[in-house]
Amino acid sequence: MPAPKVLSLEDARVAIEEFIHNLSNGDRESSFSAAALDSASLRLIDLTRSEDGRYSSIVCEMQATDKMANGLGNVHGGCVATIVDCITSACLYCHTSNEIPDPWSMLGVSQSLSIVYLSPLPIDQYMDIIITVANVGRSISVTQAEIWVKDGKGGKRLRKAALGTHTKVDNSSQAKL
Repeated sequence: MPAPKVLSLEDARVAIEEFIHNLSNGDRESSFSAAALDSASLRLIDLTRSEDGRYSSIVCEMQATDKMANGLGNVHGGCVATIVDCITSACLYCHTSNEIPDPWSMLGVSQSLSIVYLSPLPIDQYMDIIITVANVGRSISVTQAEIWVKDGKGGKRLRKAALGTHTKVDNSSQAKL
């Protein structure tokens, strides 16, 4: 069976940046994801894909803002889960042609999302969101997330705040379960 057609790394970068932009602002300003993401600071920092195309990773940076706060002045756990849900999905652009109905062209639907909260993520701190695609198959993908508290914009990573695993099912018309 031939390897599936996928975007070039540069085209994947453009698609991810557009996806992130649309999640956090644009026509969906009142959407749930827009409330969990800060459009002013969210940016893609790095993107890699293995030579065989099986694995990829992205790194995004974002500042925690007041709209993400829980009653203790940290990022709300539900907000962390939304960040993991949205940004893990973006990484799948490294594994699709982005042409419907090709595999993963619709980025799939969530089957399971698991978050482990390790330490508080204070409001106004910057975070790194590191996403790794652990496996992309014909119908199932597994992505992993690490969220790190940073020492300011562009700063060094201080500690892990959360870990996440996101399993998705391909919902393109070519997907076969």
